[in-house]
Amino acid sequence: MPTRWLLLPLLLLPLEPRAECGCLWQGSFADVQQDTDLVVSGEVVASSGNSIDVLVSRTLRGELFRDTVRVWLDTGDLCRAQVENFPLQSTWVMALDRITEIPAGGFNPSTPNISFGRVDDYSLSRCGGYWLRQSENMVT
Repeated sequence: MPTRWLLLPLLLLPLEPRAECGCLWQGSFADVQQDTDLVVSGEVVASSGNSIDVLVSRTLRGELFRDTVRVWLDTGDLCRAQVENFPLQSTWVMALDRITEIPAGGFNPSTPNISFGRVDDYSLSRCGGYWLRQSENMVT
């Protein structure tokens, strides 16, 4: 019997299940923004791993004492937006949640660019309309 026939059953085994987000839709931007810590308008100026840096042009709600915020996005089952949705030089209005503590296992030194995030950075949920694409003075 050829070796390739012996390997065929291995190809048919299910792949390792990927952790999936389990959140319910919280509503449109108008519905969700009031329950977040910060609402800003800004441009994506850097991306690394599962984070983006947003140069803030305007703070719409909340307090911010720096020009750029780091926004941590999806990894595993965190129910956060995908980093691929936010290309460099794109402009957004975002309703962000401040990261106040890191859970156990939230940082792996072997993968420093893939993380839960850092205290005082922000996260962006995908369980509602937490971001709007901005083009000049229009958002969609």
